[in-house]
Amino acid sequence: MRTAACVALIVLAAATPARAQSPRPPALTVGVSVGHGKTLRWDFPFASVAWSASVQYAPAKHLIIEGAIGGWRDAVRRRFSNITLESSLNFYSATVNAVATAAFGRLRFSSGAGAGLGSFKFRTTGAAITCQSPLPHACDQFAESVAYRALAVQGVLEADIAVTHRVQAFVVYRLGQPLTQPLGDISITAGARLAIR
Repeated sequence: MRTAACVALIVLAAATPARAQSPRPPALTVGVSVGHGKTLRWDFPFASVAWSASVQYAPAKHLIIEGAIGGWRDAVRRRFSNITLESSLNFYSATVNAVATAAFGRLRFSSGAGAGLGSFKFRTTGAAITCQSPLPHACDQFAESVAYRALAVQGVLEADIAVTHRVQAFVVYRLGQPLTQPLGDISITAGARLAIR
């Protein structure tokens, strides 16, 4: 998260309008970014490197339609007196967002929301550290796995700066929430976007 915050400060510091720039966003862009993602539930202490990729289409001066995919994965290992537990969480999302945007020189701020599909897979495995039992298989390792796929909503906040005529550097914050499961997540990532036309 510190890396993404530093990139955000660099973007803001570099936003001095050195030359005139068209206030209309490029008609079509593709972008990729990396950063930090985490769950919002206190009992799911997962956080890891997050990634995202997006395609943005600007049909109007202050409107962007965005298709975005992203995800992250984390694993947590916990050791107790008689057992070791290892848990992992895989998260992926695909959303379509409507984003309002406004430009100030080379700097552009955008915010919006949309809906799509969220996928979560949680797995826990356990192995006994010390186990003595006359029962067969009492000391075997166990595993539990739960997977959810559900409709989800997503909120987006973004700041980008035109580095060249066709290249933009950007920082984006995303908040996702499935409609049927309390498994919300947040991510902040930084990356680059290329204008196709």
